[in-house]
Amino acid sequence: QVTLVGTHGDPFYVGLNGIELYDAKGSKVRLQASNVTAVPSSLNDLAEVIARGGGDIRTPDKLVDGSNNTFDPQHIWLAPFTLGQENNIYLVLHEPVTISLIKFWNYSRTPERGASEIRISIDGHVAYQGYLRKAPAGEADPRASDFC
Repeated sequence: QVTLVGTHGDPFYVGLNGIELYDAKGSKVRLQASNVTAVPSSLNDLAEVIARGGGDIRTPDKLVDGSNNTFDPQHIWLAPFTLGQENNIYLVLHEPVTISLIKFWNYSRTPERGASEIRISIDGHVAYQGYLRKAPAGEADPRASDFC
């Protein structure tokens, strides 16, 4: 479970471009849409989006689609955020895996919407609490290929 506690300044939305897990041998763990869910799930949870019929493409499955170094909204996740409430991302693995590394790709389309403070829990125990750096401001930023 990844808990997003704060953003880099946006009071209404939080997002990530992607999450990658690596096993004890340093190999990337293959994740599919069925391995990830979030609460709240996406902007499709908002009453105004529901009233328009939903359809926002920035859903949790984008967290594991492998297109992480991007500014393309078709490959990023965004959800409503309320200060003082936590957003949770759940990564469910169907067999035991030793995790050696978790790589986060912060929200790049509007960097202020990226997660700033996170907490990682494994089997109900807090394994890490800390901060993620803000994604670069735009595609012209020389750090654009290095925001994980």
